[in-house]
Amino acid sequence: MKYPIFILATLLSINLFSQNNLLTSNLDFDFNQSIIQDSESKIHIRFIKDCQIVDLQSNNGRDFTGTLINKIIELKKIKTDYGKDFGHDKYIYEKIELNDKSVSKIGLQLLAEKIFEIPTDTLIKGWNFNWVDCGSIYFNFKINNSFTSTEYTCPWSQNDSVIYVKKVKNSYDSIMAILDLKSKFSDFKNKLEKGKYYSNGFWTMYIMTDKQSKKWEDSKPQRDYLYSIKDTITNFLKIRLNEIIKKPENLDCFDEYYLTFTKNGELKKVSIIKTDLGRESKKEFKKCKRIIQTAFEKIKIDFVDPKYEFTRKIGFCNDKINVNDSTRY
Repeated sequence: MKYPIFILATLLSINLFSQNNLLTSNLDFDFNQSIIQDSESKIHIRFIKDCQIVDLQSNNGRDFTGTLINKIIELKKIKTDYGKDFGHDKYIYEKIELNDKSVSKIGLQLLAEKIFEIPTDTLIKGWNFNWVDCGSIYFNFKINNSFTSTEYTCPWSQNDSVIYVKKVKNSYDSIMAILDLKSKFSDFKNKLEKGKYYSNGFWTMYIMTDKQSKKWEDSKPQRDYLYSIKDTITNFLKIRLNEIIKKPENLDCFDEYYLTFTKNGELKKVSIIKTDLGRESKKEFKKCKRIIQTAFEKIKIDFVDPKYEFTRKIGFCNDKINVNDSTRY
């Protein structure tokens, strides 16, 4: 990492958003744990959760200085074998100085409770890993010449009776509260360029432009009405489709189809995400589209007035058809 070519690449890959003092980088050098291992401080503690990295440093074990990195991945549209998708474009991040008094309080607490001696979650008996998209927190400790790195999967949902869980939870809660990390990340998001997609690697968010935000606010009465009849329509479609389409597991259809309905509740369009279909895939789509359209010749949404166009997503899952509403209300 100290070679001239790396330094040149770093300089070329970093830009400054002068508008909001945000940095962009195609590299993740600032987020690498080797920075902790090579730290000149006698004590260097790094805490990582989601899109935030906290670094605490001290030479006497009492007085700490600290920085916070808020980071996120900006996405760009790409073309794949299956159609359009989003891919990693660059990191957007900021580095801010934290209050010395606050970080000293955290540093002292982590040292006093000897969090660096707690084993990583895979070595803790009874730690529950049966969570989906729950997230993890990470600690890196460099104390004198000793370095440790630990991960704790979904600590906030662990049973307090499991050894070490309370200590990990207390440390996490203290860091989040005393350093006010939630509001600091909210401030960071408000600085991001509008009209773009961002991700932390698991979830994706879109930040609307001012024009889109205005349109979104103006559509609130429409969204509120459609939300009020959401479950009624979804449950009805789920029952009727499973009554009409028998043994969907034998139909060899794509997993998901998107249905658009008119304001009168009539099926208007059947589509899929994939756009670049091969010959066989096109045949499959046309076949299953006809199956769906034929089913809706027997389905009438006349028990409620939709008033506006609406959408639903149906899935051919094993022996039944699922119906979901992915609309953001």
